[in-house]
Amino acid sequence: VAVRQGNGLFGVPQPLTNLNTNLVDGHPVLTRDGLTLYWSSNRVPGGGAPGTTTDIWSATRASTADVFDTPMLVPDLNSSGSESLSWIAPDNCSALLQSTRAPNKGLQDIFEAVRPL
Repeated sequence: VAVRQGNGLFGVPQPLTNLNTNLVDGHPVLTRDGLTLYWSSNRVPGGGAPGTTTDIWSATRASTADVFDTPMLVPDLNSSGSESLSWIAPDNCSALLQSTRAPNKGLQDIFEAVRPL
């Protein structure tokens, strides 16, 4: 994360150490309110050897001044393939992701997930 300074420039980016692992962690997407962060990772729940696919994870926080809570898998967006989130709607009810799940036309395709308000 890099914080915008009073002069309008961003400060030096700092790692989110409570979310990062020594594995693959990337493709972060922050919700409009800044309270939920989604990203893809090949971490395995509970630790252990890295997985062979990436899943979508999330973490929340009470305010934008707080640190993010413990990462959680997002089961309704994951499959047995690899996933990463690209965008989430301002109302958090629609998301675009790329995945290797079936049915697919290529190595990785674009999918939309929608949930009710």
